[in-house]
Amino acid sequence: MIMYVQITAVGIIHFVLASMAGSPVFAISRVINDSFYNAMLWLNPNGISALLDNIHSANVYTSIELLTSYLVYPLLTVALFVLC
Repeated sequence: MIMYVQITAVGIIHFVLASMAGSPVFAISRVINDSFYNAMLWLNPNGISALLDNIHSANVYTSIELLTSYLVYPLLTVALFVLC
C-alpha cells in the first residue's frame, strides 16, 4: 500500500512540475519563471522539457541537456541498484 501512495505522489509532483514548466500536454500550463524552466531542462528525468525546447527553438545547448537527462538518470539508477 505504501508503494502505491509513493508512486501516486511522485506522479502528482511530476504533473505539477510539468505544468509549471509550460508543458503543452496541459491546457492551463505556463512557464512561471525562466530560471525554473532552465532548471527543468537539466533536471527532468524523462527529458521531456529539453525535447520540447529543442522542437520549439534552435537552442544548441538543448542537445547537451537532453543527453545529460538521458545518460545521468539511467547511470544513477544502475549505481543505486549495484549499491543495494
